[in-house]
Amino acid sequence: MVACNNCRKKKLKCSGARPICQNCAKTHGQCVYQAESNETRNESLKRKASELENQVQQLDRVLSSLRSGSEQDIRAVLDRLQNAESMELAVSEISNASLLLSSISGNEQRTEPQSTMTATSTTAPQTSSGEGHEEQRLTDIRRSEDSVTQYQVDELLGHQSVKPGRAYFDHIIYPFVSRLNPDVWDPLNLLPSAGLRSKAITILKIPPLSVTAAPWADVDDGFASHLLQYYFTFEQPFYSFVMKEPFLAAMNAGEPSDARSPFRFCSKALVNGILAVACKSSFCKEAFDVPNDLSSRGVRFIDATKQAIEVEKQSPSIATLQAVMKVMWYEGGRGQMWNQPYYGGLLLELYGRMGLANLSWTENSMAKATETSKIYDAVADTLWGLYWQDSIQSLTMAIDPRIQRPKIPLPEVGEAEDWWYPYPLVDAPQLSRFRETLRARVMLADLIREVVKFTRSSTDLDGALRIYERIRRWKRDLPECLVLANTKLPHVLLMHTVYDCMIITLFRALASTTTVNRIPTENPQLITVDHAIHTMSIISIYRSLYTVLRSPAPIIGLMTSTFALLFHLDHSTSATDAFIQAVQGLSEMSLNWPPTLSMLRGVKAIALKSGIDIPPAAMRYMDVEGEMSKQSDIPIPAALPKGATGKPKGLPERVDKAGRVYLDGVDEFLRKLTLEVD
Repeated sequence: MVACNNCRKKKLKCSGARPICQNCAKTHGQCVYQAESNETRNESLKRKASELENQVQQLDRVLSSLRSGSEQDIRAVLDRLQNAESMELAVSEISNASLLLSSISGNEQRTEPQSTMTATSTTAPQTSSGEGHEEQRLTDIRRSEDSVTQYQVDELLGHQSVKPGRAYFDHIIYPFVSRLNPDVWDPLNLLPSAGLRSKAITILKIPPLSVTAAPWADVDDGFASHLLQYYFTFEQPFYSFVMKEPFLAAMNAGEPSDARSPFRFCSKALVNGILAVACKSSFCKEAFDVPNDLSSRGVRFIDATKQAIEVEKQSPSIATLQAVMKVMWYEGGRGQMWNQPYYGGLLLELYGRMGLANLSWTENSMAKATETSKIYDAVADTLWGLYWQDSIQSLTMAIDPRIQRPKIPLPEVGEAEDWWYPYPLVDAPQLSRFRETLRARVMLADLIREVVKFTRSSTDLDGALRIYERIRRWKRDLPECLVLANTKLPHVLLMHTVYDCMIITLFRALASTTTVNRIPTENPQLITVDHAIHTMSIISIYRSLYTVLRSPAPIIGLMTSTFALLFHLDHSTSATDAFIQAVQGLSEMSLNWPPTLSMLRGVKAIALKSGIDIPPAAMRYMDVEGEMSKQSDIPIPAALPKGATGKPKGLPERVDKAGRVYLDGVDEFLRKLTLEVD
């Protein structure tokens, strides 16, 4: 960015705004930019034309806000124009929606949103045994007492008391608060380029989830309800081992009637564990133990979870088991891996003590413990969800699975099903497809374990291709409601990324295999690159709809794609673009999950030692808050293998972190080929 002459002399950070920067606007100074020495006349004219076009766009936004805004908005805009020290600065602020953000975020009290906000009311979908589900009806309505809570507003906008710094504004491009610039992220057209709306934001009216926090957790009922709604929207549908209905029923009932039953679905440990995990994705100020400290979110809840686990493990239940997994995910999400062996061992111990591996519906003990089919379904859903989550960990961490395949049958897919509401985002409700998704994930988990076992013991390309065909058959056999083209449910989109990551993992171990006599569809490198690109196309859809800050689940696809594409940046423009998107996604997720910074540091270090030039567009996402200056946590080979000439491998011959060789001759061949990923 070129600084103006005044900022250069005073050694101030210049905003670079044309025709006048923010510093000169405040001091009424003459803002003059020195032409770059290598700028031609045509380039100078193009730059000036761009500046004039930007001014016209800003003025158009101001006029649009005056023409279509509410009385309150118009009054605020006129006051700002009349009282501004600089007209240019005032126009810039209004066009960039700073008035909108300050008016909403400045409301410190826990009240309902102001009348300038509207909510989209959703009539809860009804079901009829003879006619099936009725279509949901969405109607714009004015604010009402039961419409929207301030917690929703805070999650969408990021409360003003929370100031994460440059990373939040420069790298986390919220659709709802993005500055109006060419990089704006606004798939739902909430901030159209024509100008600010009189409606501050449109928020979906969600059927309220209301819980009583006592005696489970020391927290306000309203905030507990908000966090649980948040958790059951994004976290639970993908990981699927805390069932919503039995959990909420047990929570609202208070202390369990049989405190020694293993089939308890709520406990102090589990409630606090869920609240802790939900806080990691929350920007409400109540989520912070220390104001403005992102790492402090949910700490008090996770500490309470650990204390409760030590008590509950004496007479463990389903809820205790779930709480242990919550601790493992929370601590892993903040990079605290030192206590994973303890809780991992405790998980296996409790799983064995409770006899869950051999649990069967036909056993008398189970029949006595479960009085209704709903309880049976909840137990089955939990065990199969745990099996799925353990398989995911096995794939991403390259470790053997720890949880055996349950013997209890999967619940049948019924006619009635819950609706999924995108709390706190803006979108229409959809059928959750939870049962169909769970059954598909169980079959995918079986294949994951087959892939992990194969990659740890074999390098046979024909064997890998046979597994590859079974994985592709899984996708071909999916029910229509789970086909990628027919859904935008976040948990279904993420399931498809796991499918691609399995294939990448399967073939990355075979990247150096000779493929001279192989057809393109049997080439490990080509398969790997194409599925990495496909993964990022799915995550781009997910990101544009929900952002990558609601759940840690996108890390799986982002991490796998980043390392898969690092050594194939010259494969195609699509591969380079997908790599940039993956790095950007990891950068954005670092706000809530710091370990992604270690991944980015590892990528940069590997590229440096391997002589790979990372695209500048990706580099700007890798230098978040100067974190990349730290030493990488990912192990790098101490000495890279040398090429055929005896010289260190650079661009002609490159090596990944596992020491696998990639030849440009192969890449040249691959660049001319294209595979359709199915």
